[in-house]
Amino acid sequence: MQENNMNKKIKKHFIENNYVVIKGAINLNLANISYNYLKMKAYQSVYKRNHLNEMYDKEWDGHFEDRQAPGSFSIYGDALMESILISLKPLMEDVTQKKLFHNYAYSRLYVTGNDLKVHTDRESCEISTSLCLGYDVSNQGEETYCWPFGLIDQTTKKEITVKLQPGDMLIYNGVKLEHYREQFLGNNHAQVFLHYNDMNGDFKIEYDDRDRLGMPKQIKTYDKIRMMYK
Repeated sequence: MQENNMNKKIKKHFIENNYVVIKGAINLNLANISYNYLKMKAYQSVYKRNHLNEMYDKEWDGHFEDRQAPGSFSIYGDALMESILISLKPLMEDVTQKKLFHNYAYSRLYVTGNDLKVHTDRESCEISTSLCLGYDVSNQGEETYCWPFGLIDQTTKKEITVKLQPGDMLIYNGVKLEHYREQFLGNNHAQVFLHYNDMNGDFKIEYDDRDRLGMPKQIKTYDKIRMMYK
């Protein structure tokens, strides 16, 4: 089947600009499930930390200590989010025209007043996405408020502003493009970052140097378990 002009335009935009937006990368049902899931994870984390502290482990339960987004709930390697990482790899490979390694998912639930500091990503985030899962901006009194995601081209210093609706995904080269978010004005906003590496690129990192997906960074799984649930 001949490739349509829209797909060609998307691929060309990524190649020329190191970023592109994919509308409806996941359907609204999955986005809403993931949004509610992340809100529940944040509540569980707070409850365990405050009332069941002996059971709380920030690597498994998430935390509020991310220096890039102070005060937001963050969790690395969550199994649901890394399932989405797997499912979107064919789309990522199609758009970027690269064979990719899975690396990791990193999820955040932002609340009023949170921001994201200007930064570039580490080597495990060579090809990245920011996927909007859902948000509540009812405190703004209007439905038109949509929290922008900012990109800065390091060569031209051109600033790019992207607005994503639930299910929309920004694909970008996180090593080359600085990115940030200004202070959030709504009630909450759930986002997941999905990170991949080019199999033929400079870094060639897989699973972010873990044994497998769905596990915290420091965990090494036993060979027998790894074989059973690969």
